[in-house]
Amino acid sequence: MPDPTPIPSEPPEQRKRRFLILLVGRLVVFSALLASSLLGPWEGVGGKQRGISGDIVFGMVLVIYLVTAFSLLSMRRRNYRLELHLQTQIVVDIMAALVLVYLTGGVESPFSFFFALPVIVAAVFYTRRGTMLTAVLACLVLMAEFVLESRGVLPLDLEGRIGGLPSFGRVVYLLGLNFAMILSVGWLAGTLSEQARKTGRALERTKIDLRRLEALHKDIVSSLLSGLVVVDNEMRTGLVNPVAGKILGIGDRAPEDVHLAELSPELAELMHDHPEGEVVSTEITIQRNGRSMPLGVTVSPLRDSNGNPIGNLIHMQDLTDKKRLERQKQQAERLAAIGQMAAGLAHELRNPLASISGSVQMLGKGVLRTEDAARLSEIVMKETKRLDDLLKDFLAFARPKQPVFSKCRLDTLVEETLAVFRNSPTGTSIDVTARLEPCTVAADPDQMKQVIWNLLANAAEAAGKDGLVTVSLHDDAAEGRVVLEVGDNAEPIPEEVRTRLFEPFFTTKPDGTGLGLAVAKRIIDSHGGTIEVHATKEGNRFLVILPEREDGQDTGGGRRTVNAADA
Repeated sequence: MPDPTPIPSEPPEQRKRRFLILLVGRLVVFSALLASSLLGPWEGVGGKQRGISGDIVFGMVLVIYLVTAFSLLSMRRRNYRLELHLQTQIVVDIMAALVLVYLTGGVESPFSFFFALPVIVAAVFYTRRGTMLTAVLACLVLMAEFVLESRGVLPLDLEGRIGGLPSFGRVVYLLGLNFAMILSVGWLAGTLSEQARKTGRALERTKIDLRRLEALHKDIVSSLLSGLVVVDNEMRTGLVNPVAGKILGIGDRAPEDVHLAELSPELAELMHDHPEGEVVSTEITIQRNGRSMPLGVTVSPLRDSNGNPIGNLIHMQDLTDKKRLERQKQQAERLAAIGQMAAGLAHELRNPLASISGSVQMLGKGVLRTEDAARLSEIVMKETKRLDDLLKDFLAFARPKQPVFSKCRLDTLVEETLAVFRNSPTGTSIDVTARLEPCTVAADPDQMKQVIWNLLANAAEAAGKDGLVTVSLHDDAAEGRVVLEVGDNAEPIPEEVRTRLFEPFFTTKPDGTGLGLAVAKRIIDSHGGTIEVHATKEGNRFLVILPEREDGQDTGGGRRTVNAADA
């Protein structure tokens, strides 16, 4: 009996199918034996016939049929014991091989290899240990037949007449030869079967892992909150996740293997202009159901394991809600800024108006001396000018002019502004030094002069009488920008003040409006640049960083660009 331990981790249904194949194969083999026996009696060694062999074979095949039919019918029962039927079939096969060998010459039979067939069957259903136990059982049965025949217990013909008995040496030789054949077949079949089962289990695990990986990949792609479209080098789609299908208006079940232009002409145009092998992030507007939709799109290359480009990944996100929130935020910021400016303007207007009102009342009484009347008139004129300057700064901040860009020399603009500033009341009391490099930018000359003047005035007021103001300008060609620096030797500005310097109406000066730096920042922003402030032990530095534009190009927003000759 073979080891009853079945193959580990083998599904019962698969094992049952194998057993059914075994039963059908057995019927085919023994039917062939029956057919050959009906054609005539079998001959033993030397042409000796063994009597009534056809009847014996017929009976053996009939037993095989009955056992097989019983197994087939029993398979329909719920309590079908597959292992018991399998072991029974193997034992029946060994006994059938015994009869076949006996009928065809016994010790000298050429059909002793039939004992290897049940061993091979055992290898299909059991481990190598079970296969070797079946091989040992087959060897013992064969040895019993050979020994009984050599001792004369079994007749050499079926009529009881004893023929010549084989010699002991011949029996031992043939037993050794058949044992080697059966055991070798058992070992080899068991080993190959185990290897095949290991390979099958590994393949099944690989299939399971692959299915899990595919399911995980599908879940990840379907769970993305952004749209994903995968296209090949011919811009044909390989994957469109549900979010992308919803964005493009084609539903959750997006078609695959279609040209990208059929799904979105805007994306196809973007891909056509996309530099090969580079990551591009941009915003585009697509038309869907008769309305415009802003999209944030990132295109990245898709490569195989060797690094060769095989397509592109297109990530997209609907920016409609984001744009709406941005507009609401900008509107809220504008309203807050208007409220802040109104409060600041009211505060700034109150003091000059109070001075003017008091002076006019005193002048209206007509009882003042000439010198007092002159002094009050001077106060009225001074406060009136202060109001005028305040309103100009306020209008410059609240309703800034659109810059008219032209190609100009920034160093020339700085020199012209410095020449005027040095002769102003503020500039005559301080020392101003300048180091300027030739720099060409696209800017509005008048607005840039206003920025330079505001920075110089702020630095001079901070440095005080006999203070030092430094101006430097250099061309940072490596970064593609121009840097203007205005510094002073005043006390370093505290951090809490630096963070608010560019807020409208914020000032630390008794008579300041708090609009000079705010206006400067507004202008620099409209030029696509930045303005920064840094505090050091030596003083404070204001940096104006502008993009270097040699062609007078527009910075956007619909602003007009003119040539230097038109400026």
